[in-house]
Amino acid sequence: AGNEDPYEFLRLTLQEYLRFGLENPDEYRLMFMRGAVRRKSEALAIPAQLRVGEALFNGLLRRIQLGVARGQFRCAKGEREMALSVWAAMHGLVSLRIANPNFDWPATEVQIAAQVELILNGIGGVRAPAKREHAPKAGVAIPTH
Repeated sequence: AGNEDPYEFLRLTLQEYLRFGLENPDEYRLMFMRGAVRRKSEALAIPAQLRVGEALFNGLLRRIQLGVARGQFRCAKGEREMALSVWAAMHGLVSLRIANPNFDWPATEVQIAAQVELILNGIGGVRAPAKREHAPKAGVAIPTH
């Protein structure tokens, strides 16, 4: 499990996290957006084995630590802080789209690609972009669904 390329692993993980959240808004809300409800009632305590968010965050942190150790990621403020920033960027996009479904969002796959590129360029430095089948032309509106 520790032998995968941290950059590639992170790229795939980001894509799948975003895709899951955007394609499954009800399940995403249930799993990751219940914080206010949890704080209001101790009766809603969740057993450790069901804390999906914590497990995902810890996995993200381990991959970032591995990427830093291998010289693939740069984290001037620390690995935990970078993991929190990556998590906030992923969760923020999904939460915004769930909370504002009528906003003029770009197509889901276009936005996933843009968000992943933004995060990876921030943590790993700019790499050559993946080959695009249909690169958008300057001045052309991004299609929405």
